[in-house]
Amino acid sequence: MQKMKNNNRNRKLKYIREKNNLRLGKRPFTIFGKISNELFDDEKALEIVYRKLVNDGSKQVKNKFKLFLKRVIIQFVYNGDDFIKDQQTIKIELTNKKP
Repeated sequence: MQKMKNNNRNRKLKYIREKNNLRLGKRPFTIFGKISNELFDDEKALEIVYRKLVNDGSKQVKNKFKLFLKRVIIQFVYNGDDFIKDQQTIKIELTNKKP
């Protein structure tokens, strides 16, 4: 019974630590998405995918941590199989860290 209490307490502490790191801007919340190279060249399609990823990530943070992260950083990163599949990987970070 004692081990069960420790697991629950550790899980709660992990949740609190993670929430505080997000709230204070020590760690960003990261979302990854893929887009084909044809759509990558089209600005409107890229903006639609970008907004969808930001909205999905904001919903996840809001549902799990009851937080709203204001700052959005978008990066285009390389993933190993992107060249073969003719895709680009988009990395979006939601954070409260001040620039």
